[in-house]
Amino acid sequence: MATILIVDENPGTRQFFAEELVLQGHTVIAIGDGVGVDKVVRFSWLDLIILDLYLKGQHRWDLLMEIKQQDPSLAILLLTEFDHYQMDPRLSLTDGLLTKSWESAPFLQKVAQLLRQSQARPMLAGSYRKRTSPLRVEGIGTH
Repeated sequence: MATILIVDENPGTRQFFAEELVLQGHTVIAIGDGVGVDKVVRFSWLDLIILDLYLKGQHRWDLLMEIKQQDPSLAILLLTEFDHYQMDPRLSLTDGLLTKSWESAPFLQKVAQLLRQSQARPMLAGSYRKRTSPLRVEGIGTH
């Protein structure tokens, strides 16, 4: 199955989505802010990042851009409470947008779709996804 990074500052949200993914057989790394994301992207074999851009009271488009600079082929699902992102041209850096909901079916369907697309996508030269083992970082949990 896949290794998925969830970046969301709300512990309840992280736990809910992480548990849903673990029940599907995925390995999940969950982070509450943008700190450490670069290390996880660089040193873990990730198949998908689920990212809430609104962290610590700020929109973190810079974090999305940093991730894409490190690994342009890495699939990113923007998971947000705000639907105004749909018109933002920076959304093209992501592979999808989903509004947060406590209904797991649409979320799991979108994740499955992105994982299928990601597996079919050719690996870019210099991609960091060529790693073989997940990174264990203090303060960053895996489920």
